[in-house]
Amino acid sequence: MADEKEKIATIALSKITAELADKHDMSKKAVGDLLGAFVDLTVKHLKKGNKVRVTGLGIFQVRKRPARMGRNPATGEAMISDGCYYQQPRPSRGAVCFSAPAPACGG
Repeated sequence: MADEKEKIATIALSKITAELADKHDMSKKAVGDLLGAFVDLTVKHLKKGNKVRVTGLGIFQVRKRPARMGRNPATGEAMISDGCYYQQPRPSRGAVCFSAPAPACGG
């Protein structure tokens, strides 16, 4: 049926840890510690307002969304929504090519 969406698998960090440990003959604990430290360092730099570039994966950054006028849908009353911070990942060309059809990748 055309309406059914293709199910996309979600891979947990523990699964990636296990695959890397097998591939590089390392213990799962060592690889898990390494990936955990990578994630912690990435979050630390994003909280400082820095961009984090991971070659082959993309650029991660946090941006501020400004406050704006809005309406309460229940009462129709005008209200100001507070600004907030949001994550904006930009995938690299290689990462985009894995998820897009071949013509988008120049091939």
